Amino acid sequence: MTGFEIERKFLIEMPTDAEKHACSVSEIEQTYLLGEGSERVRARTENGVTVYTHTKKITLTPIKRIESEREIDRAEYEALLLSRDTERQTVRKRRLCIENGTKIFEIDIYPFWDSVAIMEVELSHEGEQFTPPPFIKIIREITDDYRFTNSAIAKEIPQI
Repeated sequence: MTGFEIERKFLIEMPTDAEKHACSVSEIEQTYLLGEGSERVRARTENGVTVYTHTKKITLTPIKRIESEREIDRAEYEALLLSRDTERQTVRKRRLCIENGTKIFEIDIYPFWDSVAIMEVELSHEGEQFTPPPFIKIIREITDDYRFTNSAIAKEIPQI
């Protein structure tokens, strides 16, 4: 599937009770591949089931990207791992998906931060308004801060 990804990202205080509000919880491992642009493979496990995907993204603006993503099988996933970018670590995170209004907010909890997490929300257009879940405390917007992209985190964990 190819299309536009329009999303905003926020650095948030670590939510202490977000898991009880989550409509899904998954463990994610994503590995970046050699080549131009942002290309990765991901293993996402939820309720004991792992789904593998191969994704390519081309950044148009900090909020908008062209995204091509397809589901792959484990054999292709393992084959693509052979062309991993060795200058980047595999990013491991726990993802909580929380519904609020008509939006799903994805909260990524990383093992290297105790007090903060990253929240993303996908939008239908760049100016779309939304309301974050009431129990989330936003520290600041990081949509245009490259240091907080998973691709950059794979190279170096940003200091908070």
